[in-house]
Amino acid sequence: MLIQLGSNNKIFGGRIKKETVKSMVQYYRRQASSGKLFYAHFSVDEIIQLLVDNGAITKGALSHIIPNHGLKIYIGRHDDVTNCPVGRPDYLDKDTAILCTTFITDEKKFCYSDKLKNKKNYIAISETRLGTAGDALDQSSTYPPDNPYAAVPPVPVPGGEDPDNFDVGL
Repeated sequence: MLIQLGSNNKIFGGRIKKETVKSMVQYYRRQASSGKLFYAHFSVDEIIQLLVDNGAITKGALSHIIPNHGLKIYIGRHDDVTNCPVGRPDYLDKDTAILCTTFITDEKKFCYSDKLKNKKNYIAISETRLGTAGDALDQSSTYPPDNPYAAVPPVPVPGGEDPDNFDVGL
């Protein structure tokens, strides 16, 4: 489900902002066991190729790829009823995937800057849907273990900032 950051959304009963995403990611990380996944990243060309190879879109889509863009998949947890789907308080304390577009500044150093601007960018939050089987794309860059150039993420500090948009959970 696509949600524009900072705008009203009937499904979630309120506003989902960058700060909401950050809170959900931090909540997941505090609650998850050791070895937790911080995020997974795929380049747009990998995603489009996967869709072409599985017959979801035509090969012509490959000619429309803009270089140096990707998709980061954060794992978050619904930490407040206001970021659960309306009428579904059973989502509280449940994990979710949050998809965020990125700009790849240096792929060799695993530098993927999030595009998370309120009222400008959209995110996708996972929901239960029936799908069809196909080949999976499982060769993503994940942190951890990838990105040896980044410091180990510190324990999140309330009100802390992430000026380079490296990781919304920091």
